[in-house]
This record gives sequence, C-alpha cells and structure tokens, in this order.
Amino acid sequence: MLVAENYGTISNCGVTGWLAVPQATVVGGLVGRNGGLIRSCYFDGLITANWTATELGPGGPPVVGGLVGANTGSIVCCYATGMAIGHRDVGGLVGDNRQSYEKSGSITDCYATTVVMAEFGGGGLAAGNVGVITRCYATGLVTGELRGGLVGLSGRSSGTVIGCLWDTFQTNCSTSSGGLGLSDAEMIWPKVYADNGWAGDPNWIIDDNWMHGGYHYPRLSWEGIEGTPVPEPVVPYRLTGSGTQEDPYQIATHDDLEWLTTASIFWDKHFVLVKDIPYGTARTIGISRGSAFSGTFDGNGHTIRSVYIDTDKSPAWNLGVFGYVTGQIRNLTVEDVRLASGPSTRCAGLLAGTCEGGLIENCHVSGSVTVGENSQYIGQLVGYVGYRGGKVVDCEANATIDAGEGSTDVGGLIGYQEPDTRRR
Repeated sequence: MLVAENYGTISNCGVTGWLAVPQATVVGGLVGRNGGLIRSCYFDGLITANWTATELGPGGPPVVGGLVGANTGSIVCCYATGMAIGHRDVGGLVGDNRQSYEKSGSITDCYATTVVMAEFGGGGLAAGNVGVITRCYATGLVTGELRGGLVGLSGRSSGTVIGCLWDTFQTNCSTSSGGLGLSDAEMIWPKVYADNGWAGDPNWIIDDNWMHGGYHYPRLSWEGIEGTPVPEPVVPYRLTGSGTQEDPYQIATHDDLEWLTTASIFWDKHFVLVKDIPYGTARTIGISRGSAFSGTFDGNGHTIRSVYIDTDKSPAWNLGVFGYVTGQIRNLTVEDVRLASGPSTRCAGLLAGTCEGGLIENCHVSGSVTVGENSQYIGQLVGYVGYRGGKVVDCEANATIDAGEGSTDVGGLIGYQEPDTRRR
C-alpha cells in the first residue's frame, strides 16, 4: 500500500487501510518486496490475496505478509496488526523471509498481532524463513494446515531464529518451525524475555505497573508507551553452580528442568544432573538453528522419568527431550518418554529431534514415538543426525515407533544420519 518494491530506506512510516489483490505473487500491507531497509514502521488493516486455490495468479501461489510480502533486506523495529488472508504462505508480519544471491533477509525486534487466515502454511510472524529472525514475537490467531505460531511449517524454514517467542493460546498453535511457544500468562512475564536475550535492549519497553493495567506484551520504544526496558536475567536462587565446565549448573528437580526449557540464553552453558527426576517436562530443550542446545548436559548416571510431549495432533519439527542439539549430552537415561504429534512431523526422537554437529554419548531411552502420515526422520533415540560432526556413541533405545502412512526415514535408533560428502 506504500511501495511495491523497496531497495532503499523506509523509516517512521505507517499505513492503515484495506488492500484486496485478486492475483499477485507478492503482497504486503506496507511493502510488497523488500530488498532494502525498513525501520520503525507499521501496518494496521486488512490484506486479502488469493483466498481460494482456484484464484491463483500467473506466478503461482503468492506470499502474503501483514507488513511485507517477501523480504531479502532488513526489517527492524516494526509491527503489524489487523488481518491477513490468503490461500497459502501468509505471515503476520512477513510472508517469506528469503535468501537472495547476495544476502539473507533479516527481521529484528519486531512483532505481529495479526490474525492470519491461510489454508496452508501460515505463520504468526512469517510463513517461511531461510534468513534470520531475532527477538520477535507473535500473538495473532493462525488458521489452516501446517501452520506455525511464529514460523509456518510448509517447508521453507531452514533459517535461523534467535530469542523469539509466540503465544500458544492466542495463536492457537502448539508448534512452529522456530521460536519458543509460551502460554499467554508466561508471555507477559518480563523474566521470560530476559531469559531469551532481550535484557537491556533499548528498542523494547515492558509496562509492568499494575496501575496501568500491568504486565502486557512488550512494545517498541518508539510507540511511546510508559514502561522500562527488559530486566537482566536472574538464575533461579535454588540452582547451584555457575554454568562453566568446571562448575556446571546442578539440575536436581523438575522445576530446574522446566526453567531450562524457557531460558534459551543459558543453552550454551554446562549442566549436570545430580538426582533422579521422577517426571520431566512437556517442552523441549533447544529448538532450532540459532536456538540450539549448544552446551553440555551430563546425566551423571541419573535418570529422568515420565516425559510427555504432545502437540495435540499438530505437526512438529525437532521433537524430543532435546529438540535441536549442537552441544553434548552424556551419561543420561530417560525412561517412559511419550512423544505424539500430527502429520508431516520432521525430526523426532525420544532423546533428541536433531543432532547437528553435536555429540550424544552413553545415553539410554525408553518409551514411544507416535507421528502422523507423511512424517520424516523419525528415530527411537534421535530423529536426524547431520554430517557436520554429529555423533552418536554407545547409546541404546528400547522404544516403539508408530509412524503414519507415507512416512520415510524411520529408524530403530536413528531416523536418518546424513552422509559426509565432503572431499577428504
């Protein structure tokens, strides 16, 4: 509604209104295609494009975004609200965060409260991401198949996501191909943002004053609301250790594990299990590229029991006690793990969904994995092991796998181990 294609700079601009496009391949509320810089801008309104499959334009299925359709440039300190409607690949802020020959698209310090109505592949913030998304959140309702609370699950989502969150209740999404899903109560806790790398960022303001209605989602500082920056993170008082290799954090209770699942800035630290834990968590530790578990977790011969992770028949990526691992997990037993997800799930294993450049050693698991049709990379221990140094050593699994029709790369121990094709 402001610019069709931008390769320059757009700043301090806002658009409100309604844009209906019957046939187009890239549609955005502010900018259609961005290869430049957009800073401190917003869109508030309604976007509709190709609602039914029979109305597809000559360029094939379009991408639709509340602020920008397709991005290979930079979007900084922006937001979108209202509603975005399309057949597929609809994002609350950006339709597709793409990679060009020269650079990858980046989205930093942004949010979307947009209602996303798509039949296929919608995302609360972005439908697809092969670029970088940093310190963003999404809270708008998302509809359709293969939807994601932050990033859609239609397949074009191999990019990096750092310190991002989405509201599982407001979006009605239990999964995403990136970002940390939280309840609406958790989404208004300043400490959660602190534990995910937002502390001291001058671009964000949190109003935690009960006189003002108290504890809202963070807002961008240029919006002019009252409040304070996100506070510094604080390690739970009960947790001993300093997180170094010589003095690792000591995990002794279910609450310690629960804290770890929502504190991504600590996922590069060192941990040791000092007691058996009778029941685990309902969330993974480590999520995706950019928010991986890159530290060390030494089970120290102890056991975590009764871990139940159920996505309520939604597809999932990187599903396991540890979701995405680039660090080390050693000497750990996990018993009675139950993983359950819907069709088109990718990378699921009782201990780890993906091990990319990490080490899993002397670990033992038992339980079951249940995934829907057309799922891929499903293993009893690990779903997917990448060739970049990913190793599994001296491990065993005693589990069952129930994979739906059309599923591929289903293995007894590992779903798929990528061969190292580098020249030696």
